[in-house]
Amino acid sequence: MGFFFVVILVISITGKDVILALAGYFNHDEVLNHAIEFTGDGVASLTIDQRLSIANMTTEWGALAGVFPIDSVLLKWLTTRAEYLKKRGPAGVPSDADASNRLDLQRVEVLKQNIPAADADAYYAKEIVFDLNKVQPYVSGPNTVKVMTSVNEMRRKKVKIHKAILVSCVNSRLEDIATAAKVVRGKKVAPGVEFYVAAASNEVQKRAEEAGYWQDLLEAGAIPLPP
Repeated sequence: MGFFFVVILVISITGKDVILALAGYFNHDEVLNHAIEFTGDGVASLTIDQRLSIANMTTEWGALAGVFPIDSVLLKWLTTRAEYLKKRGPAGVPSDADASNRLDLQRVEVLKQNIPAADADAYYAKEIVFDLNKVQPYVSGPNTVKVMTSVNEMRRKKVKIHKAILVSCVNSRLEDIATAAKVVRGKKVAPGVEFYVAAASNEVQKRAEEAGYWQDLLEAGAIPLPP
């Protein structure tokens, strides 16, 4: 199944907004048991964090998998990541024992010379074009990601919030934490609201602390949870 993203994503929208929009617009099992290939001009405007959020949530949408192309954005990210891992060294985790599967610059160079891609005559069960300009901040539910409501509509309804949670693999990468920190910086969590935050990993939390994002959240009244 092919999904073609057209038009670049506006800067204020997140990868989570994109996947919630897709699940909300196409909510009649259009992707059920399909493997989705995301492509199109709009893909280049998506960061790796955004692509990870979208791909991770395709299974909640009903698909078997979601994949993005290996492009210059990904290759740059892989190179930067390989350089970081080389500088950092072992992290003191069990996977350190198997260096053969570790990302390094040599493996990135090999990938550059032989980039996997769909065959030119590949058959797709469905092809859907989606304009990223349609995306705005959404809230999903209740009970399913296939029901969505825009944040603007929620604001008009004056829905009361009791708990806010910034956690999970699709919500608490560094970009997500930075965005949340920007929103709450210099402000306080409203009385009667509990705001919980957990980074996607120890590494993400450390980087958020170094950038000052973590402190912004705590000063606003966020309650930290383990990564």
